[in-house]
Amino acid sequence: MMKSELKKVYVLTHDRMLAPEDTSQADDLSREPPSDTKLIGIFSSLGLAQEALSSAAKLPGFSLFPDSFAVTVYEINNRWNRERQRM
Repeated sequence: MMKSELKKVYVLTHDRMLAPEDTSQADDLSREPPSDTKLIGIFSSLGLAQEALSSAAKLPGFSLFPDSFAVTVYEINNRWNRERQRM
């Protein structure tokens, strides 16, 4: 019996822009505004990533910024490119 080969992973992140008072220690405010990015998890299916998103969205800190979640699909053994697919 052949094992199923994983071809894609689904990366769940939460990325929110920092409030102005949170940027007081930033080196150069002329660049893009600083953000706070958290890796929630890496999953073998979109369904598992969406389940994790639903659970994380109820937690303190995340529930205030529900639109800051993103699931990005990465192909295994493929070089990174700018056109990666976001769900």
